[in-house]
Amino acid sequence: MRQQTPFFIGILMSVVFTTVGCSSHPAKEIVLKSLEAHGGKKTWERTKKVSYTKATTLFTEQGAVEKEVYQNHEVYFQPFKAIMTWQEGATTNTAQLENDSLMLQRNSKSVTAPKVLQETKAVLEGAYYVFWQPYRLLEPEARLELLGTRTLFNGKKTIEVLVRYNDAPEADRWHYFFDENSYRLVATGIIHQGRRSLITNDAYQTRKGIVLNRLRTSYFTDANFQPKYKRASYVYMVTDVVLEK
Repeated sequence: MRQQTPFFIGILMSVVFTTVGCSSHPAKEIVLKSLEAHGGKKTWERTKKVSYTKATTLFTEQGAVEKEVYQNHEVYFQPFKAIMTWQEGATTNTAQLENDSLMLQRNSKSVTAPKVLQETKAVLEGAYYVFWQPYRLLEPEARLELLGTRTLFNGKKTIEVLVRYNDAPEADRWHYFFDENSYRLVATGIIHQGRRSLITNDAYQTRKGIVLNRLRTSYFTDANFQPKYKRASYVYMVTDVVLEK
C-alpha cells in the first residue's frame, strides 16, 4: 500500500493528562497491537479503496457555530490516488492527488494558482493522514517514542506514543494515545507552531472488518493540554470499502 508523507496537517487536538506510570512495551509494538484492535494489519493492507463523507463544524471560543464544511472523499491504493469534492456556495470543487501532484477544479475549470494548489494539497494530505490511522504510524518516516501511560482529561487511561517526522525546532509533534486495555486509538494530540490541541475519538464504525473513526472532537488547549474550548466536531460516514480478494 503506497502512502503519502504528511505535507501539513490542519486538524489539531488538545488533552490534559497525568502521568500514571511507564510502560515497558516498545512503541512499535503498541502501534501493532492497536492495528490489531482496529481490524488487523493484513485486513488494512488488503484495502483497495475507501470512500467516506466528512462533516466538519467549527466553533468560536464562545461556542457559536463558525462554519460548516461537507466533503466527499475517495482514496485508492495500489497505486495511491485521493479525490476530495466539496461545495462552497455555488462552487463545486474537486481535488485529485496522484503521484504527489494535485489537480484542482472549480466548477469544472482548472485552478493553477500555486498557493491555492499548495494549500489544497495540504488539506487533502492532512485529511488522509488523520483518517487512515493507526496504520500510517507504521510508515518508515514516522519516528516512534514510547512516553509512558497517561490519563487524559476525560478519564481515559492510555499509553502515549510520541511521533516525529523531522527534528526541526518548528516541526509538528504528534502524541498518540491508545487505550491501555483495548489498544484502540482514543485521542491524538499535536503541537503545531506553538499551539497545542487534541482530537478525541468518540465513536467508531466497522466496515469490512476495519475499525475507523465515526465521531471526533477537537479542542484547543493550554500548555498543559487542558482544554480551553471546543474548536471542532467531525462526523465521518464510510460509504464503501473494497478489499482485495
